[in-house]
Amino acid sequence: MFPSWSRVDALVPAALPAVRQLVLTFISDGPELGSHPVDLALRSLATAGWFAQLTDLTLRGAAPSEGAVTVVSRALAGRKLARLEIEAPPLPAARIGELASLSVQLIAPSAGAAEPRFADHTARPEWGRGTILRRYDGKLEIEFPGVGKKVFKADAPFLRFG
Repeated sequence: MFPSWSRVDALVPAALPAVRQLVLTFISDGPELGSHPVDLALRSLATAGWFAQLTDLTLRGAAPSEGAVTVVSRALAGRKLARLEIEAPPLPAARIGELASLSVQLIAPSAGAAEPRFADHTARPEWGRGTILRRYDGKLEIEFPGVGKKVFKADAPFLRFG
């Protein structure tokens, strides 16, 4: 029996030019799926050229490794997916940051669920709701849809979290 991700190789973007959204579901039934089926599927999509036309991608049951994030980033060639949704067990903050770099809107469960994932700059509402990419040295790196990545002191009074 072939794992379902192997069928991705048979999909040709030129034959399906209207496809802009993909939902891939990974079910771990046993060893035949291998250790990282989501990585294999994403590499297949990248090799076939799908990331040139995809705008939305949903991954159910698994999250990509750091290596697969790099593969997707290269395949996107400087652009971002409009929406990336990961329906998997909670992810560490570092992985959330990596995944956020691939899309304008990231929906993914965070291992630090008690920590806020989004922030608004109250003096700059036109920037939109920002995604917190990482925390370091008392600072926050936040990506806003309207202006890109910005770094602020974590206790900046103009940041509202939620």
